[in-house]
Amino acid sequence: HAAARYGDRELFERFRAAAIASKDRRDRRTLYAALGSFYDPGIARSALAIVLDPAHDYREAIQIAWVQSGTPQGGARAFEFMKANFDALVARAPRDAAASFPRLSGGFCSEAQRADLEGFFRDRAPKFAGGPRILDQTLERIRLCAAFREKQQASLSRFLGRYP
Repeated sequence: HAAARYGDRELFERFRAAAIASKDRRDRRTLYAALGSFYDPGIARSALAIVLDPAHDYREAIQIAWVQSGTPQGGARAFEFMKANFDALVARAPRDAAASFPRLSGGFCSEAQRADLEGFFRDRAPKFAGGPRILDQTLERIRLCAAFREKQQASLSRFLGRYP
């Protein structure tokens, strides 16, 4: 993960090839997580494309999106990828796995992001077992984060302003 964070395209391609070649499930899990750890936006988008590549097992490659969703920038990128490729992802995923797709918004913390997520999933979530509940939980987490941010932003800014 540390090497991938600031790694270049050559390292990305080496990790991708190793993920395909590896016979060990644990090694592949580590490699897919590393593929999701690249900070470079172009490489990160290339990593997400692996999730749709039939050369990679969806059940393992989806780890890339989950790792990216752990940061605000990556969460937005993973959500946009999911929206743009929703039907293809549903087709590759195990039955009802798409119920958890709202959670790809991991770093969301604003009312605008919450509204975007809700608008995209409100009609889609009921099609998957557990979908409405997962969507509601995700929307609540974003709502709470946004409220906390609004409440604490001024205080945090004053505190940080004391230390130039």
